[in-house]
Amino acid sequence: MIYESAAIIFNYDRIDNMRALFPIVDKSLGECFTPCTILPIPDNAPDEIPRFLAQSSGGHSNLIISPVSAQLNVKFDDSYAQNWELCIAYLQEKAQSIFKTVKSIVEEHKINFSGISVVCFDLIQSETAINTLQKQIVRLNISNVCKMALRFCSKTNNNYVNIELETQPKKNIETGEDFDSIVYNVDINDKLGYLNESSNYICEADQIKANLTLLDAVVKEKLGNIVKCGDFTL
Repeated sequence: MIYESAAIIFNYDRIDNMRALFPIVDKSLGECFTPCTILPIPDNAPDEIPRFLAQSSGGHSNLIISPVSAQLNVKFDDSYAQNWELCIAYLQEKAQSIFKTVKSIVEEHKINFSGISVVCFDLIQSETAINTLQKQIVRLNISNVCKMALRFCSKTNNNYVNIELETQPKKNIETGEDFDSIVYNVDINDKLGYLNESSNYICEADQIKANLTLLDAVVKEKLGNIVKCGDFTL
């Protein structure tokens, strides 16, 4: 399995006057990120437009903060790309750092929910990726199909677990050869808890840890079974 990228997102109620919070954000990010950049965006601009940008000290991830969300985008390379233990440790460290920063600026607001996703892929050498999915999961007689995409969604506790599989051509990073591949996009979020109106749900630190633990289990124990055994059981 090759681990390509990941993302961590926190969604919260709208924060007004973001520019005034820049010193707090810059200080909170500390040594994990390079000095934060404030963008010349008026406070009445659309909420989705980022106000602050920061880059990790190693240059492998970028953080964007808007009045309604904070999102970290990560690119795995070198030794990380083939070592999930390094990837999950990196995500755990960055998730804790960003959660602390978000908590420092939301004040009376709350973090509504969080999400974490990872994109990885398997190179298929013995047959085409489409044939692999057809035999192990779809199990239908099909022909003249040049691309296939599948999506599974499950609920567990406060979480949605979304897993997408898609056939894509890829290049072997070691040999440069072209191969068929199955790309996995795993997204785990606790929006289910947030949407439960009767629970007065707030995303706290223990939920972030639970999301990461669930992601770790899905990647290590479940992804292989989907294709090898046709088994999507959480």
